[in-house]
Amino acid sequence: MTSRSAHICTVLALAGGLSITTAGPAVATADVGPIGAPTVLAAGELRAALALEASLDDGRTNLSPDVWYGLGERLTLGLHHGYRSAGTVGAARGLCLARCDAAQTRHRGVGLSARFPLVAGDTVVAGELQTDVAAWSPAAASVVVGVVARWQAGRAWAQAAPRLALGLLGRADGNRERATIDVAVGAPLARCVGVELGVGSHGAADAAFFAGMAVPLWTQLVVDASGRWRVGLAVGTDDLRAGSDLHGFVAATVEVRVAG
Repeated sequence: MTSRSAHICTVLALAGGLSITTAGPAVATADVGPIGAPTVLAAGELRAALALEASLDDGRTNLSPDVWYGLGERLTLGLHHGYRSAGTVGAARGLCLARCDAAQTRHRGVGLSARFPLVAGDTVVAGELQTDVAAWSPAAASVVVGVVARWQAGRAWAQAAPRLALGLLGRADGNRERATIDVAVGAPLARCVGVELGVGSHGAADAAFFAGMAVPLWTQLVVDASGRWRVGLAVGTDDLRAGSDLHGFVAATVEVRVAG
C-alpha cells in the first residue's frame, strides 16, 4: 500500500477528531465494513456508537446511542436507538435535540436485540429477536424476528437483513405487522476509507406490500483510523418512490470497539 494512502488516512482521521496510531499493526486491523449493528461479536467484545441523525427537510435532529456486547460465542446483545443500527437511514429516534414534535415525548424509540450465529465462515448468518418501542406517546411496541447475513471477500462485503415486525401496543393507531429487507454492499476506497451503498423495501406485511412499500436509499462513507475508532457519514432518503414528497436524511456516526 502506498505512503500516499497512509497520509490520506491520517489526514481524514485527524479531521474527524480521532486520536490515532499510524504504526503497522494498528492499520492492519482496519475494518471498513458496515458501521452500525454488528452481525455477531466475539465473547467479551463491546461496540458502542453515537449517531447524530437529522432530517434535511425540517431540521429534526436526534442523538442516538447504541451499545452491543458479545455475552458469549453464541449470543450478542444490543441496546440501540439509531436507524444506522438497523441498517437504514432516518430520524425521530433516540433523544430529540431540535425541531421536536410537541405531541411526542423527547425520547423516542429504543430497541433491545439478541443475535445468535446460525452459519459461520466467509458468509455469516445470524438470527435476531428484538423488542422495539417506536414511540412512547402513544406507545407503539413490537416484536421483531429477522435474519442478518453478511458475506465478506477481502475488504469488500455485502449484507442483507430481512425482518418481520409484529405489532403489540398501538395497533389501533396503525402499529401493525411490517416487513422490511435492507441490502447493502461496501468496498474500500483507500487504505482506511470505505464506501457503503444500500437500498431497502419497507411496508405493511399484507397483500398490498408492493403497492405501498417505501424504498429507502442511502450511501455512507466510513473512515477507520486505528482499527478501534471509526467515523461514518451517511446520506439518503426514506422513500425513493415518494417523488415530490421525498424526504432526505443525514447521519453522522462515531463508533468505538473494545476487544474482550
